[in-house]
Amino acid sequence: METRNAVILALWLIFFVTFGRAAVKGKSFRPAGQRIWLMFFLSILAFTFWGEAAEAALDQHFHHLPVALYLKYVCLIGVCHLYLQMLREVGSYPQSRTLVDDLAPTAIGLGLLSFVLYARFELVPIADLRSIVIGARDLVVLLFIVFGLPRGTLLMWRQERVLAMRLKQIAIVLFFACFAITTLGSMSAALMTILHVGDAPAAAKVLQPFIYPAVFFFALMLVPYRWYAGVLHLQRLHTYYRLKHVEQVVTQLAGTPPDPHTLPNVWLRPEELELAIYRTVISILDCYPMIRHTGEANQLVAEIHHCVRRHPDYANLVGALTAIRR
Repeated sequence: METRNAVILALWLIFFVTFGRAAVKGKSFRPAGQRIWLMFFLSILAFTFWGEAAEAALDQHFHHLPVALYLKYVCLIGVCHLYLQMLREVGSYPQSRTLVDDLAPTAIGLGLLSFVLYARFELVPIADLRSIVIGARDLVVLLFIVFGLPRGTLLMWRQERVLAMRLKQIAIVLFFACFAITTLGSMSAALMTILHVGDAPAAAKVLQPFIYPAVFFFALMLVPYRWYAGVLHLQRLHTYYRLKHVEQVVTQLAGTPPDPHTLPNVWLRPEELELAIYRTVISILDCYPMIRHTGEANQLVAEIHHCVRRHPDYANLVGALTAIRR
């Protein structure tokens, strides 16, 4: 199986698995959920017909009209429009109507008109049409990217407190960045086709490799939140046991009993892990002032005191205490 086909199959598999899980829980049928799943479906559908060979495989069923080309055109522009509406719903994009709101309907309308004109009159060769339509589509997508999509996503990222969701939002921004780079090549090729200068196909391929990291980041966007949470749980477990080691050293030097509220089942009950980390930090902060200032103990007290003074934010304090090695 070719790499491209394997990637497409993997994307569809991830989509149907995650959609099935969401459907079982009833999340797929909420208005917000329907929009998100529609965006993912349209995106994967567009990627499925990426490349001339894939387009030809579909077009042969429609008398070799460029159906796949225009299908991708509508899908990608539609995804941008849906994502913009989602950003507006969560307050990450201005509520007042802007020119960007009319961009997708106008572009899709003009695209469908050009399809009808081509089907009726065949005014340009199919190779030229393909270059121009892809360039026009990517210009519209680039306008969406420049005028709001990454900015709105970064605003959500700043407001988000759940680390797993922040990682997904970073993946979205990186996806936009990679795809924006690929649009420069296709727009250059379209302009060269219109002006009849240079080698348009070669220009289109120069930045095409950036589509692969874009697909990778898109796959990360599809990964369910719980999968991210599982990986992050392992990292937080490491943090917890590092803090427990520091706490053990501190309580021994201070001559105080260890925290009686230690939770032994954090492996099986992830929801209690953050509470366990919090209690361990409090235990360290309560006990370290009672350490007698002798020898190595002085250095440990100084390190903890430095952490407390330099890192008033709780998350940063946890990281600093975890870095203490004893």
